[in-house]
Amino acid sequence: MVSEIVAADDEVDGSWPKTCLSFLSVKIGVNLFFWHPHCGGVGNYVATLLREWPQLFPEDQLVLARTDGAAAFVNALRAAPNAYRDLRLESLEQIVDHLDAFDVWFNPFGHYSPRPVAKPTVLALMDIQERFFPQFFEPDDLAFRLRHYDSSLQHADRIITISEFSRESIVRIIGIPRRKIDRISLCADELPPPVRPIALPAGWPEAFLFFPANAWTHKNHARFLIALELLRNRGLVTPCVLTGVPPPENSELAASLRHAPEETLQHLGLICRAELCWLYHHARALVFPSLFEGFGLPVVEAMLCGCPVACAHTTSLPEVAGTAAEFFDPTDPESIATAIDHLWTNQTLREQLRARGTEQVRRFDARTMVRAHRLSFQKAIQSHTGLWQRVRKRFAGPPDERNDTALTRHEKTAAARLLGSRIPPCA
Repeated sequence: MVSEIVAADDEVDGSWPKTCLSFLSVKIGVNLFFWHPHCGGVGNYVATLLREWPQLFPEDQLVLARTDGAAAFVNALRAAPNAYRDLRLESLEQIVDHLDAFDVWFNPFGHYSPRPVAKPTVLALMDIQERFFPQFFEPDDLAFRLRHYDSSLQHADRIITISEFSRESIVRIIGIPRRKIDRISLCADELPPPVRPIALPAGWPEAFLFFPANAWTHKNHARFLIALELLRNRGLVTPCVLTGVPPPENSELAASLRHAPEETLQHLGLICRAELCWLYHHARALVFPSLFEGFGLPVVEAMLCGCPVACAHTTSLPEVAGTAAEFFDPTDPESIATAIDHLWTNQTLREQLRARGTEQVRRFDARTMVRAHRLSFQKAIQSHTGLWQRVRKRFAGPPDERNDTALTRHEKTAAARLLGSRIPPCA
């Protein structure tokens, strides 16, 4: 249902007119087919969005299209009974038989299929890391991303991404018009009361570092461990807790973790949100040496819990951390070690960063995120009913889909320039 034209004071960015149609209620189809238990920050983003939406827009209905694999995720959502409609399908192709169930089709996992669908479509894409570090991906995964991401971006009516760095990447590398992309920052997922991790050994030091990340190559565990060793060799012992999906048993990283002294390094694996909250509250500092981030949610979670931050000075992290972090070069273990040394030994610096983090984290609010998504959905509905349909009639065929895994010269050059432009000096 649509009301009269009203002022859109809470516009997502400057690309949209000051007036637009305000929708009294919207039925939103949500594509959960690509959800899985280890989908990382994207999973937290979707959970927060779905949980908070009914609080702000109780008149809307969220139609959750899923397989049996997402049943536990859907059942865990807490909201009014009428807020969700559970649409269980055997295959995603069946969605074309249920288009009357929603007004807009939202795809939060970076791509969608089948495409196109005869409904306004919004695509959320966190980042295009594969254009920057293709070597970090298995060939099949890289081929899938190159084949489906570009085509999905071209077919979508609106695109949501989570940082200015990611928006610039999509514009400059893939060539999607900026006016089609809404930058909407993530917020920290709801953190429960803290509970000490069961796996943490008795007698663990009160002062420790915390590094929460799955053991993916771009998270940069290897250089981080070298930095800790550099500090130990200088007489500075900085115990550290790691969490997340551990590395494969036969990997070099797993061997490095096994050889590290137990009294200085503990990998707890996957832990619950309450345990995660405890670590943020009790750690002397969060260290986040990631080589690539579309956003950097652990930085926001740390600031929310009053934990000082040391993080990489590249990709999206400077815009997320602002002035509330000790920055370092993630490619240089010496730089990582120096930042840790500064934060570990300087209580005044930690207190300054903690205070700045308390201010910075106010930018990342769940209600703001939900409102911005709804406005983006409104834009998609309006553009779909106008220009989009005329263009679709003129160009009946789908955009070309890539069948190779080789990046073009333009992609390589644009990615290198973006990385270089996103590296402020390490003060």
